[in-house]
Amino acid sequence: MKSLITFVFTLGVSILFSQKKECYDESWKEISCNKNYAYYRLFLNNKLSGGLYKVEDYYKDGTLQMEGSYSDNLYFYKQGEFKYYYENGKNSSIENYANNKLIGEFKKWYPNGQLKWEGRYLNDGNPEYINFWTEDGIQSVKDGDGKFFLKSNDGSFSEGNLKNGKEDGIWKGYMPDLNLTYEDKYDNGIFIEGTSKREGKKYIYTTIQDIPYPQKGNDDLRNFVITNFKFPEKIVKDNYSDAIILVITIDESGKIFDINTENIVDEKVKEKLINTVRKYPGKFIIPKIRGFVTKQTIKLPILIIE
Repeated sequence: MKSLITFVFTLGVSILFSQKKECYDESWKEISCNKNYAYYRLFLNNKLSGGLYKVEDYYKDGTLQMEGSYSDNLYFYKQGEFKYYYENGKNSSIENYANNKLIGEFKKWYPNGQLKWEGRYLNDGNPEYINFWTEDGIQSVKDGDGKFFLKSNDGSFSEGNLKNGKEDGIWKGYMPDLNLTYEDKYDNGIFIEGTSKREGKKYIYTTIQDIPYPQKGNDDLRNFVITNFKFPEKIVKDNYSDAIILVITIDESGKIFDINTENIVDEKVKEKLINTVRKYPGKFIIPKIRGFVTKQTIKLPILIIE
């Protein structure tokens, strides 16, 4: 009887703690775990987290990089607290989500353990910075007022004044991936306009980023795919998930440059789906960042189970 109880308990534990593993390169693109990956993710059984789908990300050496939960089995909608860690094991950041929307308090640390900033997200989704420290512990923003300066190892930086926790006045910065310098004007947290420069050319803009969604809306593309592509019964039966995620890169002219999917393993099904999406007759918004036209990638879930 004792051995039977032990067997049942062990079986129950193995089911409860069942998990799937995925591996990623340095840019967080999924690759085979047989290759030289930089990170890996464990998908923990949702019974452990009150109906949520919990995941843990790790550096290759096994150091925890992130822990958090999603409300859907697409791992698209973040829910609750997400904690991030540096490779040395120290805290990197903490943020909170409700239905994939950032809410509540957030914190960020330097790799040496010094608190970098803390703040909260407002009802409109915009962040309000309350306190900010330099890496050597000097506080330059207190109770929402002061000088904010952020610089990364890749040379990017952003600096400006905070008033009541919000950007105010002129903010300057540099984006190395686009070789773009910029000056943005804010009024009590509201972006007014900006000017950027790249290779001697000047750009004026009133929106920081123009995301290349379909001009007629995301539902127009979804409906086109659902109408023109029949998902094989095997996908629905095996339930990769309730939906597939299209990953579409739009070029500088607003046309489709590249298409991929995140959760279809069958290459033949993937190829047929991609060919269907390429036939979409609708136009996309021209992708821009601070006035400069550049390729951008969007993700769009398509339901396959009603």
